[in-house]
Amino acid sequence: MRRQSGIHPGGRRFAKLRSAFGRGPLPTLVLPLLGIGLDLGCRMRVGGSVRPSNWSLQDAGVYLLGLLWSLGSWLLVAELLARLTRARPWLRRALAAGLGLCLGGLLVATLTYREELWQTPSWQVLRWALGEPELTSQLGRWILGPFHLLGVLACAGACALVLGRPAAPTPLPRAARGRVAAGLGGAAYVAVSVLTLGTAGFQDPLPLDANAAAAFALFGLARTTGEKHLVVPVRPALPSPPDGPRPNVLLILHASLRADAQFPDLGYHDAVPTREVAPFAAAMVGRRDEGYFAFVRARTNSTATESSVPAILSGVDPGGDPHAYGRVTSLWAMGKAARASTFLFAAVDWSFGHFDEYFLDRNVDVQRTGRELGAELVGNGGVDDALVTDAVIAQLRLLAAARQPFVGVVHFNATHAPYWAGPEAAGAPRAGIAGYRLAARYLDRQLERLVGALAQLGLAQSTVVVSTSDHGDVLDPHHGVQRLGAFYEYALRVPIWIRVPPRLLVSRPDWARNLDAWNGRNVQNLDLLPTLWDVLELGDPAVLRASAPAGRSLLRPVPAGADMISGQSTCAFRAWQLDGFFLVAGQVKVI
Repeated sequence: MRRQSGIHPGGRRFAKLRSAFGRGPLPTLVLPLLGIGLDLGCRMRVGGSVRPSNWSLQDAGVYLLGLLWSLGSWLLVAELLARLTRARPWLRRALAAGLGLCLGGLLVATLTYREELWQTPSWQVLRWALGEPELTSQLGRWILGPFHLLGVLACAGACALVLGRPAAPTPLPRAARGRVAAGLGGAAYVAVSVLTLGTAGFQDPLPLDANAAAAFALFGLARTTGEKHLVVPVRPALPSPPDGPRPNVLLILHASLRADAQFPDLGYHDAVPTREVAPFAAAMVGRRDEGYFAFVRARTNSTATESSVPAILSGVDPGGDPHAYGRVTSLWAMGKAARASTFLFAAVDWSFGHFDEYFLDRNVDVQRTGRELGAELVGNGGVDDALVTDAVIAQLRLLAAARQPFVGVVHFNATHAPYWAGPEAAGAPRAGIAGYRLAARYLDRQLERLVGALAQLGLAQSTVVVSTSDHGDVLDPHHGVQRLGAFYEYALRVPIWIRVPPRLLVSRPDWARNLDAWNGRNVQNLDLLPTLWDVLELGDPAVLRASAPAGRSLLRPVPAGADMISGQSTCAFRAWQLDGFFLVAGQVKVI
């Protein structure tokens, strides 16, 4: 058979291949490859395990798996568009542009979140964003700018250019060998998709598009399967002590409240003007005769709320035994052992950290959190702290009338970004040092109202009040480290103070002597649960230590070597990209 003049068989095959490439789905691979380049380039701008140079072989394998999924998915999308819009090119272009807008929004959100927090958003972040659309929109307005909008439009334009071009569907194989190959390829794609989208541990590191898809897939799985992330503790039975009068306990828990927002003269270079923003709290340092003990060298054990709140309310060390979270007690369980009524009033919805699964059991008699106290969210998924104060005072009034002892927790939220300074401060700054100062002033007024209500209801002389914060805050990030990984003083130091009724100090002079001895030493949030154990006079502290709490009671003598504390932001059920720990011994700190 004669060849056509002037055309070599190899040239014909190349021409056919070029034609197939130009009209088929293969040019679509330009999009995921561009995304990979963008992703890797942006990863090199941050630290932690996001950065490719810090990856293990397993991390690299997960990323490669995500890359395979991404390439296969883009080919599949191109093929579907070619088949569904064969006779309607305008529809193909519109769908391509719409897909680009959606994808661009997800990519910009992912990159911005990673730039701010040094970690890639997971399905839990998606859950939070969908559950708090008002706050998500508000934060977006603060963070996103024209450059981010241009990124979304650029992604839409790239998709419209590449996916919107005319393309012929790939012909289905007729030969048995081709069908087997196609079947094997489809099975491989399904397997890669299951691993990439359905395995929680694989979510990062993944390419940008794969991570976004995995977030939605895992969010759907969590909603349909009731996925939980905190082990539900089997709390040990606490022996009830002998009958007898015991003080009430009120624990006030703040969010992101720095020590210098209540204690003056700490020497921070960017210090909050304490006496101006918190005149009520700032005066506590000099009110020893009224039963106030302020611990100016107090620190949190974690700068992450998810790790620090369990340390406060259960006394479990974030760096301790992972199994401890399954057998720890809680402040409310201690309250029930002391035959007290128990309650929690919180400005935030405790499902944000799975605390509702972990803490809110039969030991909590009254619990009202988040939207249960008000419909309008004003900051970080929380309601106005004034509503919390109103609810607590109403509960205290009922308890006082019934002469019922109580152990309760109040969780304020005004000083967590975005800061909330009350409805009368509408239009005032809600970010930076200015916003934080206004929020701290508003919080100080709520604190004064609450303490004043105890006096008005005749409860001040029978109630021990303890106050602390989950962590501090980074107002001027001169160290260039975000709060979750920051162990500098403004993030670690928290305002721990205890108010013991003076007449109780008269009957327990050892309490006053020991509290004075602890003042000026390094104390920590882990010390609060053992201290409250002694306040409730629940007996041998060995019972408490058996369930893992690692702190020291501030009502007991200072043991030898007690001026050392430590902490970390990761724990048995929370891992952050910025990992590390701190150790404080005397006035020396190692990060």
